[in-house]
Amino acid sequence: MVDEVKPLERKEGLVKRFFNPKPGDEMMTKRQFFENLADEWEQKHATPQEEENLQAVIQHFPLAPGQVVLDIGCGTGRLIPHLLPQLGPEGWLVEADFSFQMLSLGRTRSASDQVLFLQSDAQALGLQDNLFDLIICLALFPHLDHKLAALLEFHRLLRPDGMLVIAHSLGRERLNKLHAQKSAVIRHDLLPAEAEMKQLLTRAGFKEIIIIDTPEMYVVKAVAVATEAQKDIWV
Repeated sequence: MVDEVKPLERKEGLVKRFFNPKPGDEMMTKRQFFENLADEWEQKHATPQEEENLQAVIQHFPLAPGQVVLDIGCGTGRLIPHLLPQLGPEGWLVEADFSFQMLSLGRTRSASDQVLFLQSDAQALGLQDNLFDLIICLALFPHLDHKLAALLEFHRLLRPDGMLVIAHSLGRERLNKLHAQKSAVIRHDLLPAEAEMKQLLTRAGFKEIIIIDTPEMYVVKAVAVATEAQKDIWV
């Protein structure tokens, strides 16, 4: 029998940790692309229209007081002012990204001790199992080079019946066309077709998969299936 992981212990497991890929790391080119993009990204998304688009997507996030939430690929922390008030005084928010410059801008959005910042690879965050009630993946998923590995990592980090939300403020077709016109670094960073996305999520241990794909947004919701070890812990 695995010792029970209590909610407080989950929160105590959230620590500030920095990950710096060594020169030659396969992510380095893409990481540098996003390092250079940080200021432009912040300005681009500071418009009323972008804020309206973001609000429409946030309506699909199952937020609740007291949750421990991971905002993976958080960028400049656009979600912080929207998420933190809904988590209440007992909630925790982890903002994680592999770009130091993105995180540096994100830090300016909140001085709350309920928000922790983590520079890390989304495919190997190095945090303990079963920490999070909710993982939000906003504007990140196409950029993950190893999508199944990332989904397996998200599943590991979620407690049983925790939820993963993958979201964009553009539909799949429009987003893929946009990326195809961009820098060669992200030109092939595409959202999978619906059947492939469902297959990836199922293989990674998710159930109750819902996909919303309209011209204005793309949202995937999936619930983490408990492993046998997790069933022993959380019964």
